[in-house]
Amino acid sequence: MFSRNNTQALMDANFSEAQHTFILREYRKFDSSGIVKQKAAATREHNVKKAETKHQKRQVLVDKRNTLAAHAAGVKIVTDIATLKEHSKAQLEDQLAAHHQFN
Repeated sequence: MFSRNNTQALMDANFSEAQHTFILREYRKFDSSGIVKQKAAATREHNVKKAETKHQKRQVLVDKRNTLAAHAAGVKIVTDIATLKEHSKAQLEDQLAAHHQFN
């Protein structure tokens, strides 16, 4: 029970049998109140919500990336400098995204 952090050796060295019995009795009272189980349940619930939030954020990023990739896939790549000079800023950004898709 206490092997992970060598607590049993500490208790054997520093506590009398009466103190050890008292500690175990108090822990049993504490444990029977359900506080430990409530805390564990709250921690599990928090971890599940945190994982769901993380998954939702990741899904938003994936959807955005897929949308941008689909848009870039529909852009015709222009290599003529004269034609590129006539493009607007948005059209140039589309061209850049289309070129980055192949890298």
